[in-house]
Amino acid sequence: RVFDVDPALLRRTRQWLLGQRQSNGSWPMDGRRFYAAGQDPYQISAYVAWAVFADSSTHASAPATRDYLLSKKPQDIDDPYTLALAANALLVMDPAGRDAQPYLQRLAEVAKRDGTLAWWPITSRCTAFHGAGQSAHVETTALACLALIKAKSEPALVRQALTWLVSRKDPRGTWHSTQATVLALKALLEGTNQPLGEARQREFEVLLGERLLKSWKVPADQAEVLQQVVVRSPQLQPGKQTLTVREKSTTAANYQVVFRYHLDAPPPKTESTLAVTLDWNRNQARQGETLTATVTATCTSGEPVSMVMLDLPIPPGTSLLRDNLDEAVEKGVIARYQTTPRQVIVYLLGVQPGIPLRLNYRVRADVPASVTVPGGTIYAYYNPQNRASTPATRLTVTGR
Repeated sequence: RVFDVDPALLRRTRQWLLGQRQSNGSWPMDGRRFYAAGQDPYQISAYVAWAVFADSSTHASAPATRDYLLSKKPQDIDDPYTLALAANALLVMDPAGRDAQPYLQRLAEVAKRDGTLAWWPITSRCTAFHGAGQSAHVETTALACLALIKAKSEPALVRQALTWLVSRKDPRGTWHSTQATVLALKALLEGTNQPLGEARQREFEVLLGERLLKSWKVPADQAEVLQQVVVRSPQLQPGKQTLTVREKSTTAANYQVVFRYHLDAPPPKTESTLAVTLDWNRNQARQGETLTATVTATCTSGEPVSMVMLDLPIPPGTSLLRDNLDEAVEKGVIARYQTTPRQVIVYLLGVQPGIPLRLNYRVRADVPASVTVPGGTIYAYYNPQNRASTPATRLTVTGR
């Protein structure tokens, strides 16, 4: 469900943020008030300004921040993420876009293009919300789209970038992290019904191998209507086959191909900067006895990894004993944890290079059984491709 936010709460929040602003119009980087991961004050100040000055009632307080943001010329900003934040902040302070125009032009210049797609890859270490990798590229591209859409600038480039955002959607229908998903949806919604060009008929073909499954045309006034083609099991034969989707009208139309199948997934081949071990004190126990798991999380690079998650197994036929985990929260070893019937989800504020983080948790054997216990997984919440896992193991519980 979606609920409106109390306007009075928004006013109080904006006033509080204005109260934290420094005399030069920027916001401080003290690591307590603002959610930042080591970025420069300019980047964080642009993000906060975008929120604070989105309401016209605060515009009288904007000149100091406006001058601060304009003090850095667009040609001196190499990072597209910072550039997009500055453009969005300047646009809410001056909707006419006079101040933002050079920053928007610079955004268009640094865009990456490939045929009918365009995007902006981040060049700084991470975003203000710890996004890295694919998540950071999505955040950056969405921010660039939002600025260009608000300024009614570069419609063809915006169309290509929105198409790229749709192509980056993960199998769950989201964009890899919370912030990336929020910004991608915001950009796509803002782009709806905008005059981005290419309002003409579109033509598609779907082929399985050399066989045409369907060919159809979509009138310009039905561009938002979902068209679906289902390839059912009788049409699929054993062995390798090629499914081809052709968009013959070259309008950069969006489409998605979804497969459903069951297959043992190979271990990921990504280069992770996180590592984890999970060791049980024994693999045999009697009913009613406890078992202890020791988890060690490490950062293998020279840079810390912020906002890290641990997914830890609760073996089938056992129940979690929370004492060790509660103690870890009290001592600040972990930020918090939550449980599902078969899983402990642990939240870490970060993992530092060269400083292993160790954690113990216990379970009680309730049911005699011989079971496979899944491995544990560590990953960066805002860059889930940065992950590592431990292998599964066997556990045998005998009667009393």
